[in-house]
Amino acid sequence: MVGLLLLLISIVLFNLKKYYFSLILFFLLITNGFQIIPVNWLMSGAPIQKASDLALIYILVIGVIKLRKIGLILKSHNIYKWCLYLFAFCTITALYSYFALDYPVTNIFQVYRQYLVFIGFVVFFVIPLPVLTKVFHTLAFITLIQSFLFLLQIVLGDAILLSPDGSEFLRREAIEGYSRFYNSPSLQVPVLFYFLFVYKFKKSLYFYLSVTLLLLTIIAPLHRSGIMAIVAVLLVYTFLKKGGSIYLVGLSILTLLFSFIDVVNNRMYTAYLDITSTFSNKLNLNTIDAFDNNLIYRIGHLLERYEYVMSVPLGWLFGIGLISDNSPLASRLPFVIGLRSEVTDQIVQIDTGDLVYSLLLLNLGIVGMILYLIVFIKFLIFFYKNLKYSNFAIIGFLTILNGFFISMAGTEMLSFTFRTIILFISVIVCKEVILKKKI
Repeated sequence: MVGLLLLLISIVLFNLKKYYFSLILFFLLITNGFQIIPVNWLMSGAPIQKASDLALIYILVIGVIKLRKIGLILKSHNIYKWCLYLFAFCTITALYSYFALDYPVTNIFQVYRQYLVFIGFVVFFVIPLPVLTKVFHTLAFITLIQSFLFLLQIVLGDAILLSPDGSEFLRREAIEGYSRFYNSPSLQVPVLFYFLFVYKFKKSLYFYLSVTLLLLTIIAPLHRSGIMAIVAVLLVYTFLKKGGSIYLVGLSILTLLFSFIDVVNNRMYTAYLDITSTFSNKLNLNTIDAFDNNLIYRIGHLLERYEYVMSVPLGWLFGIGLISDNSPLASRLPFVIGLRSEVTDQIVQIDTGDLVYSLLLLNLGIVGMILYLIVFIKFLIFFYKNLKYSNFAIIGFLTILNGFFISMAGTEMLSFTFRTIILFISVIVCKEVILKKKI
């Protein structure tokens, strides 16, 4: 009931124009208690299990109240039309799943609700710019605390932070005596760019401490693609600035220097071997061994689902519809490549923690997957065009770029937090652009 009470308080505060505290409670729900407050404590006695679902109710309630503002927003900012196009397509897919595929309403809504966040821009536009930037600043310093706790748990060998998705199951792995945890702070990437390019520290020492803490948090999980993506993103930005940010090269080199640590070096070297061995052979389901290495596994995972989707009626348009692994219908699917469930010990048929495209392909088909990617490409272009007007555009641009770089090795681009923070940053950019053009 605590979560429901916080939801009620946040909506009341919003209506009283106490936007700052309302949004802090909203992000507390989105991040499942900032990965510090146990979800089962927040959701005790509630009819739903995830705190992020309460955040969706927040968006729906306030979105309906402020519905009349959509027309004004779209008139001035075409970028959000693409959010509505995607939302409309998901709605059609939901109807197809119910009437044509005869899926249960509860299972359809489990997937459909994840796309309701795309109407969240209406909520953010109501809020004044200084409040929005203050909220992001607060989230950034909360992320610093989370980063410290994340590194501390590696030293102690025991989990401190909770799972970003609110799950009770927390993945951890031991490599050469080193404990890998899979509960990194959910906003660590945009916050890193915030401290690099937006926030002005009073003392340079605080800048270096904060950035180093965040970089260590990114490197510590030994996520090979994640490390390489951050380096690539920083180098891309340095190239775009044409040498104007030379210190970024130094940061990239610093990141690479961590590869001389044995356990990090071994992870990066196996990544190199995976890439070279994968592309030395023809990539199709008949010739590859999907369990040979991680990269081949991900390619096999995607190919298996692509072939199945193309074999079912209207699969290219709607995939297999809005269905999750919670549905008993999922057990009828024939996939043999996938993660093994810790609960059932069976191959997970739909969800995957490894790549974006398989899940999009199954739930939305080829058309829906392309539309989803177009939405974020549009935002990427939007941020790039406004780099000269807003420093927050740098955060949005690099965060999306990083998401694309690791889209074959993680599902960050599908997370509720990623979608929300991109919309949140985009509204800040819109308001800053309007303000600076007026000046």
